[in-house]
Amino acid sequence: MVVDPQGDTTWDITAEVIAMGRQKALELQDDQHNTDDFRFTLNAPKWVQEWNGPFYVEISDRLAAFYEALDGKN
Repeated sequence: MVVDPQGDTTWDITAEVIAMGRQKALELQDDQHNTDDFRFTLNAPKWVQEWNGPFYVEISDRLAAFYEALDGKN
């Protein structure tokens, strides 16, 4: 069941991604425990952190774009 979000559905996880390193970050897959844990990052909206219902986090497309943009700056 899809529900209307209670606020923002995007937030900055750049610091966490950089800290884990490129290879590990690019191995992340959407809708897995390791990506779903991003809901607890510092910048995650409070409503996301407190959400009790089912959810999943999508990140892989944005990670690929992030590293492609970094590569293009060299």
